[in-house]
Amino acid sequence: MNKDNSEQKRLECLRDLEILDTDSEQCFDDITFLAATVCNMPIALISLVDEKRQWFKSKRGLDVCETTLDVAFCAHAIKEDNYLLVKSPLKDARFKYNPLVTDGIKIRFYLGIPLKTKCGHNIGTLCIIDTRPRELTEDQMQFMMRLARQSEHLLTLRAETLLHLKTKNNLKKSDEWSQMIFNNSSEMMGIVEVDAEKIWPLQMVNPAFCERIKVDVKNVIGRPVSQVISPTLLEKTLFMFQKVLTTKRSVEFESCSVDNNINSWFDSTISPKLNEEGNVTHLLIISRDITERKNQEAVIDQQKIAMAKNAKFSELGELAGSMAHEINNPLTIIISRAGKLKTMMARNEFNQEVFFKSINQINETAHRIAKIIRSLKTISRNADLDPMEPVNLKTIIEDTQFLCEERLRTSEIKLQLDYPEEISLELDARASQITQVLMNLINNSVHAISDLNEKWIKVTIALSGDGDSLIIKTTDSGKGIRLDIQNKMMEPFFTTKEFGKGTGLGLSISRGIIEAHDGKFYYDPISPNTSFVIELPRRQQKDVKKLA
Repeated sequence: MNKDNSEQKRLECLRDLEILDTDSEQCFDDITFLAATVCNMPIALISLVDEKRQWFKSKRGLDVCETTLDVAFCAHAIKEDNYLLVKSPLKDARFKYNPLVTDGIKIRFYLGIPLKTKCGHNIGTLCIIDTRPRELTEDQMQFMMRLARQSEHLLTLRAETLLHLKTKNNLKKSDEWSQMIFNNSSEMMGIVEVDAEKIWPLQMVNPAFCERIKVDVKNVIGRPVSQVISPTLLEKTLFMFQKVLTTKRSVEFESCSVDNNINSWFDSTISPKLNEEGNVTHLLIISRDITERKNQEAVIDQQKIAMAKNAKFSELGELAGSMAHEINNPLTIIISRAGKLKTMMARNEFNQEVFFKSINQINETAHRIAKIIRSLKTISRNADLDPMEPVNLKTIIEDTQFLCEERLRTSEIKLQLDYPEEISLELDARASQITQVLMNLINNSVHAISDLNEKWIKVTIALSGDGDSLIIKTTDSGKGIRLDIQNKMMEPFFTTKEFGKGTGLGLSISRGIIEAHDGKFYYDPISPNTSFVIELPRRQQKDVKKLA
């Protein structure tokens, strides 16, 4: 195949995806987020290259949606079989005069991995870019290769989904087209007769159906569905048959077949055929094997879960750093007092008053260090499976204040606690999780107001009108949050902090924790200052185990 013909085929594969100039999609944005985060890069892109431009399906760290091919690194990367790694663009003849190197973002590192379609053509890249020289570890390189494969799977899924939708639409055009599609489709298809006995005999199946379950068509026609499909699919399939009969409308559903401990997932549509009286006489079943997609989604979900768990420890790491001074000071006191006692003993200058005063100070200081370590240990453990137990909200807030004390002091921020002494602050909760939520809110406030002239944080507790819930409000001296950010800030991975300073998971995790306590977590848009509200029921159902 000559070069021009090959390029034409590549462009056809790209256009068949119908993806150019479409809106952003979370599944692709998750890929660039993971690429930028794991490799610690300011820019990560999924680019698609047509005859005139490179267009970004997903972009992180870049404002423009496309560039011309004459400056596109990715136009070179798609010509590679494995990847294009440019460590020194200024020394590379291909790029040293490129405006993106000499001016603009001033690229100093580029890695582009071609994205290949099922037909074997490179249509774009997954790439990461830095404005300073970089080196990748072997683990980071392997991670990028895996993310590129995930991107290819998403593109393949898009192509299959488009085919799936087009197949459904084409079936309505005419019997001739329907028969052709039925016989040539890669999706499994079957026609079931609606009989009075509800045996559901198969009247027709297409070659893809026979190939998938490894049977000859003559051994399938006329047999009940129950004798053909996997027993693990039967109950849900029959339930959907009945639903179509009742509603006389198509249904779409996912189901899982388990054979020899191997899971196979299917996306199926069941559509009715009506006679002149409006009764359902036949059911058309279209099934697509989505096992590979499910497996890839599971991998990405696991990565998200791991990052969600790490978000907590990221906050703890930042907290622990600010508490180092809090621990070093009492350690200095202990060392100093112990040294003084040692010198007195060596000189035989025993003074009972000085001796006991020093011992008491060492004892008190050691207890303070122990409390710091105990608090960090409590908040860092995984409490998802802990039972809901009676705890005192006042104690939780005071412990949180103790943990944040040094960070607040160094940031010159005043923390005020306000709660009525006359009401009980006891409730059923997982204490460490509530502490985690309060710490997250306080840390967010510290980030937001550290550069303001007026710096304060206030935590208030009140009783709900019916007396069944406690209401915690954290307010800081900030002047509120813009409406466009309010609409997104509870979403996972959304952050307004600069790159590398936040995971974008804090508020999402906090809301999950509070909702797992049957509570409510929300931003107060009416407050003149930045304010978040937590509503917690005082009593939990004892027979329900909730996970955050």
